[in-house]
Amino acid sequence: MTVTTTDPLLLAADLLDPPAVDVFAALGYTPDPAQRRFHDADEFDVGYGGIAGAGKSLALLMDAVAAAVAHPGLRAGIFRRSFDEVEESILSKVVVLQDDLAARFGAVYVGSPRPELRFRNGSAIRFRYAETLADATRRQGGEYQLIGIDERQQVDPAVPRYLETRIRSGRPGVPVLGIRSTFNPGDVGHADLKERYIDRTNAGAHTYERRDDDGVGTGQWVRFVAGVRSTHINESYWRQLDTIEDPVLRRQLAEGDWDAGGGLMFTETWRRHTHVVTAEQVPIPAGATVVRARGVDYGMTNPFCCLWGALLSDGLVVVYRELYERNLTPVEQAQMILASEEPHERYLPLVAHLDPACWSQYANVKRNSGVPPKSIASDYAKVGVTVVRANNDRIGGVRLVHQGLRVRPDGAPRLLVYDTCPNLIRQLGSLPRSKTNPEDVNTAAEDHAYDALRYLLFGLLGKTAGPADRHQRGVYRSQAQDLLDRPL
Repeated sequence: MTVTTTDPLLLAADLLDPPAVDVFAALGYTPDPAQRRFHDADEFDVGYGGIAGAGKSLALLMDAVAAAVAHPGLRAGIFRRSFDEVEESILSKVVVLQDDLAARFGAVYVGSPRPELRFRNGSAIRFRYAETLADATRRQGGEYQLIGIDERQQVDPAVPRYLETRIRSGRPGVPVLGIRSTFNPGDVGHADLKERYIDRTNAGAHTYERRDDDGVGTGQWVRFVAGVRSTHINESYWRQLDTIEDPVLRRQLAEGDWDAGGGLMFTETWRRHTHVVTAEQVPIPAGATVVRARGVDYGMTNPFCCLWGALLSDGLVVVYRELYERNLTPVEQAQMILASEEPHERYLPLVAHLDPACWSQYANVKRNSGVPPKSIASDYAKVGVTVVRANNDRIGGVRLVHQGLRVRPDGAPRLLVYDTCPNLIRQLGSLPRSKTNPEDVNTAAEDHAYDALRYLLFGLLGKTAGPADRHQRGVYRSQAQDLLDRPL
């Protein structure tokens, strides 16, 4: 190991005018395009990874080194579940780089009593472990301007949440940079990471601002950067991933597929990259020749959801629009549905297959009072939304969704979703099976968009799960025919 001494004049010069240097080039590191997007991200909370072998640990270390060089006096901490894993994934790379770090940046690696990398400009990177909340609370009183968590899916979500409370700066000129996390799908952190970095950013398509408990923006923005197979890893590693026998584990590691998870209803059939399309990729022709419908799941305190779908050739259903709102009255919901539609849709036989519970008479209307029955369905109809009672066969609905998602011998599914339907996309990828009835989804989970999809598919396809629904199928067909026979 190279030992350096600090020249006070050089330190003062660095503090007043940090040297402009390409840190990565100086250390012989050439980021691939995904790693470069990770390094260029300036949001407070940045997640990186998905696929295994994306060079996550190296990127996390190099990001911290670049920050330490750029900001004299910075304190960074890199954490992993156990110290053995810190040694294997992070410190092994520090050992390889330590001579160049010392020669170019006056950085000295100190391994005892606790490992850290100390820079000539006063910055330091500390390497620690945190598997449990008790481990994380050992950092109470600590101060970091940058925290990195490697393989974040391996720790309870409470651990990084606590570590974030240590991100602060009490020194003028030392900025707060935030938190950087690397992870794969699976393990104990899967659901939390999927919600935070995948679902809410639409798999990295956009950023979002964190909100506090009152719904007010915190000024802390979140970004996700999807990794690719890193050029820093040998080809044999990819071949090893591709031969993993467990199909769920293979999808998680080799494909970075966040919709692959134990206990999820549509794990075997749902693929975001297969089923999510843009309007440009699969346009829907205008005019009355295309059968369209709406599926509506009612909610007020809970969200209400309306989905629009079109039935194209060969039984292909395309879900092309989504409304997902809460705290709206039935009248306001119906008005929003009509306001969301294109002018040409208003002249089509566009029926709404509405949650069957919406036909119950309002409790404050006395029966036999001479007042016409009032219900959510009647409120919708008065606004101008044509409604029919949706088929609520739950098991049949699961089968319809599976059948639509399944890729046929021709290489294509029969259900596609526009990328403008984020809640439906999220729920199809995260709905768990019911623990008491594995043929159904867990109704305690957020399933409003999924329920609207069930109603929509029954309405467009008219399919049922058994003889008991034959009468209802005839009702759907007659209603649809009546609408089609009306003059435009």
